[in-house]
Amino acid sequence: MRLYIVRHGQTDWNEMKRFQGQVNIPLNDTGYEQTLNLKEAIKDLQYDVVYSSPLIRCLDMAKTINENKKPIIIEPLIIEMAFGIHEGESFANPEEFEPNHPLHNYFFDRANYIPTYGAESFQQLMQRGERFLENISKQHKGENILAFSHGAYIRSLITLIKYKDPSKYIASPKNCSVTVISDVSGKYVIEQESVDVLNGEKLILP
Repeated sequence: MRLYIVRHGQTDWNEMKRFQGQVNIPLNDTGYEQTLNLKEAIKDLQYDVVYSSPLIRCLDMAKTINENKKPIIIEPLIIEMAFGIHEGESFANPEEFEPNHPLHNYFFDRANYIPTYGAESFQQLMQRGERFLENISKQHKGENILAFSHGAYIRSLITLIKYKDPSKYIASPKNCSVTVISDVSGKYVIEQESVDVLNGEKLILP
């Protein structure tokens, strides 16, 4: 199994640096343009099935790029990290969060981040990621999977595989970047991390 997992294109809330979480924010004009450019950039990628987060910013990309070539499976396990009551809040200046603010530790002390009502912890997010990898490894042996997901979620997959430690949570991948994960004899391996295909970086092809 080889997974090509894409972060969705730009949205207005990305541009404004607001926590999107599981709010159903669509792509903006730049995001749609990025989607068309991504379609061209990965036109030689052969895949067997498509997975998408239920949120429209991913599902629209999946439909545009796939063009009904392969089945699209809407997968709740790859939806964005939930931020609960903080969804919509600005993080343009995270250093302004006081130490007692619930989001302070999200940025500066991730090992001690405690989610508020309706939000997820890093551990819960990584558990979702692990379940997704286990499921597709069983269901799609020897296949190539194209998936559309979110920044925090993809970060959690990379962290899960490389470190298994939420405190080492990596920087967010760019919009439309692609991470390639393989199941090699029951072990997950990151073959490529956050490949910036829109700026000419090359993907491993099947």
